[in-house]
This record gives sequence, structure tokens and C-alpha cells, in this order.
Amino acid sequence: DLRCEEWQTGNPVRHTETAPNNHYVDAYGLGHGWSFAFPSIEQIAEVKENGVHVEYKDYLHLADGRTMKIADEPTGDGSNLKDYHLLDVRIVKESGVVSYANSRAFYEYILYYMDGQRDYLNNNTIVARRDRFDNTILFEFKKDAGATIIDTLGREIKLTRASATDGY
Repeated sequence: DLRCEEWQTGNPVRHTETAPNNHYVDAYGLGHGWSFAFPSIEQIAEVKENGVHVEYKDYLHLADGRTMKIADEPTGDGSNLKDYHLLDVRIVKESGVVSYANSRAFYEYILYYMDGQRDYLNNNTIVARRDRFDNTILFEFKKDAGATIIDTLGREIKLTRASATDGY
């Protein structure tokens, strides 16, 4: 990843630096270059003006590879994504619990899709997916221990870590 910040000091100057690309390692425990085809949220530090003030901004990573900045305030078009005005996907900061079968998951964001699908996210990763017919799949990711996926019928799929260096 490369990030560019612009400082105004009489003459605009571009400063380019590398940034760590650890999002999927931190979120899912995957190796570098690997990712699941699920949405996730990454917090990125943004340096302002004199290079001292740092703000953390949330970026939404979609399953199709797009990355969008989550707006600080709700947007007028309802997408809540900065500079994104289409409504094929929108995100809402809302807390709650998704329950299905004998399981439940807490969430802090809901990602809505035009086809009626909803993804629920907590701690920056997906915790549940519900389609327009209310079929629900629950996810539990444990960075160092693997993952559990519970389908609509309550069946469990467990991904376990073989060793600390082998991944899933």
C-alpha cells in the first residue's frame, strides 16, 4: 500500500510512504496476500497538516475487492460512504444482535446490498450474513485458532489452524 499526504508549505509537496498491509492478517489470521471473499472494515491512521495530528478513519473492504472510506457523518444519499453515490451498497452504524438457530452474534455495522442481502460486522469482520429470505449464516473468526461457520440449518463448519505458520 502507498499513501500520499499533501502538506501546504508555500509550495505543495507530495510525501509518499509505505504503510503496513496487515489488515487480513490482523482481521482473520491469514497470511499476507490471502483474504476471504467477505467484507471487512479497516482502521487506517491519517496524518493531518503538520504531520503530528493523527486521525483514525474506517475503510470498508468489499468482497469484490473495492475499498471505500466510511463517511464520518451520515451522507445525504444514504450510502454513508465518502464520495460514493450509488446505492448498490450502503453501510449503517447500528448495534444489535443477530440470532439464528441456537446461535447469536453481536454487530456494530450493517452492510446493505441492493439484492436484499445484509452483512453484519463487528470488530471489523463479518459476523453474520442474511439474504432477502432471512436465511442466515453466522461467522466466528479467531485469529490464532481458526473460524467457525454456522449455516441456516445449524450445521457447523470449523476451520482450524494446523500450525502458527501454515495458516488455515
